Amino acid sequence: QRVLSRRGVDYILVGPQERNGFMVDRNAIGRWPIVLATGSYELYRVPTANEKGDGQTAVAPDRR
Repeated sequence: QRVLSRRGVDYILVGPQERNGFMVDRNAIGRWPIVLATGSYELYRVPTANEKGDGQTAVAPDRR
């Protein structure tokens, strides 16, 4: 996620070709928000650096 975010990748499209030709880590991207799902294709939004993998904004711990 961090590498993708640093490189400016906003979305990942996963379809039959990606599933058959690459090792798609469904556990990792499965937590990302799905923008569009149609047929055998899914478009995921890559969380930004300040978001957790589930699309929720990360909050820094209170350091009092």
